[in-house]
Amino acid sequence: MSAARTGRLLLFVLLGLTVVAGFLMLTTTGAHAAGVVEPTAPAAPSP
Repeated sequence: MSAARTGRLLLFVLLGLTVVAGFLMLTTTGAHAAGVVEPTAPAAPSP
């Protein structure tokens, strides 16, 4: 009984971590694609 409960808890934890990691990857790549996040671009406008 406790083994099944532990397995189910581990499965839910892994699923949650996967969803969070996928969401973070999607948001970061989406921001880079939209041009919102530009860490290499200089702050001053180029002449």
